[in-house]
Amino acid sequence: MAYFSRLTEIVTCNLTALLEGQEDPVAALAEIADEMREGVEGATRSVGTADRNVQKLESEVGEVRKQIGQWTDEAKALVEKNDEAGARNALIRRQECQAVVDGLEQQLQSAIATRDHLRTTLRALEARLADALRKQAEVGTPEADDTDARSGAARHDDARVPEASSEIDLELAALKREMGVSD
Repeated sequence: MAYFSRLTEIVTCNLTALLEGQEDPVAALAEIADEMREGVEGATRSVGTADRNVQKLESEVGEVRKQIGQWTDEAKALVEKNDEAGARNALIRRQECQAVVDGLEQQLQSAIATRDHLRTTLRALEARLADALRKQAEVGTPEADDTDARSGAARHDDARVPEASSEIDLELAALKREMGVSD
């Protein structure tokens, strides 16, 4: 039985409500956790694709900016040679390159927004998976060992783990300062 048809359903699901009325809540929870793992894996792939798209666009913007500089230098050189028609053509090419950069920068901003949205969704999916794994550990599901329950989705070996850990360290330090607790 498929519990989720979209990733947003995983993010917005209520595990307790899903498990109510199930003949075998332990089996249902295992199936739900498997579907969540698949969702996290798919979202991880999507974030990777989005990262590559951003990098590609950044590279393209850089290349066309180099061309703008080259056409500017070409125009200056042609002005020094009193070749006004050539300088004019070089400036036209520079304007064309600038128009391309303007379009690429819009695409880049959109790609960055998409990547950031996907990253946020991925973190939410990982949190839901961690919750499901904790529930599995609570009900004594053999598939959910202590490692899964404690680390949840953070088991996935990727760059977000140190970033999340660092954020948690900063939040913990701020909480201690707020409460007047020393290390």
